[in-house]
Amino acid sequence: MKRYLILSLCIVFSITCLGQKRVNRPKVYFNNEGVILNKVIGWAYDHNTGEWIDWVNCIKAKKLSKKIRTQTKQNAIFLSDCFNNIISLQFKTIKLNNIPYYVLVWEKYNGAYRYPNIREDWQYWKEKIFLMFTEEDMKILRNLSNSPIILNLLAPMKSELERNIIDEDIIQTSMSKLYPLKLSFIIYKATDGCSIRFKFIKNSHDADIDKQYFEISEADYQKFINVKP
Repeated sequence: MKRYLILSLCIVFSITCLGQKRVNRPKVYFNNEGVILNKVIGWAYDHNTGEWIDWVNCIKAKKLSKKIRTQTKQNAIFLSDCFNNIISLQFKTIKLNNIPYYVLVWEKYNGAYRYPNIREDWQYWKEKIFLMFTEEDMKILRNLSNSPIILNLLAPMKSELERNIIDEDIIQTSMSKLYPLKLSFIIYKATDGCSIRFKFIKNSHDADIDKQYFEISEADYQKFINVKP
């Protein structure tokens, strides 16, 4: 009798397990997208020379020949050596768990030495960082003042090695983690009244925006953030 009871329980348990459905998570997709920004001037003050250095799509206090801008590979190597570089910026919208987000898709270069101990053989690659702005964050971006504002944002990341995975899947997976990557974004309206300055922050010492920033016209900025939810 005891054996029969155990056998019966095993059969019921097996049937129950086999009866459980395998359910895929719901797919999410971008809803709308804004204009692509692929040319921004980066400014940095060189304390050694006392000069302001400007580069297209890069914040770097280093004076080099402007010819580097016309050499694709050399330009990529140059850009990958600084955190604040830009290939393109674009706002897109997505909804996760019924929460709408404005996703700033920041495509950039990253790099590292293959042999870091002797600082040789610099390797570079492309990556995307998805900065997740809420509706409240966007209200701040639409009403800037001359005082710098720092926004702390969730920031899923996609490396070049993950090119076969769609952006939305990367975002959805990262946002479901307990400790997703976070980055900060600092921005303000310049006192000249016609330009916007901003940069991305990975360390606390990067928060000083007086000597390093990207700058675009306010007209271009308004077009850039004009994306439907």
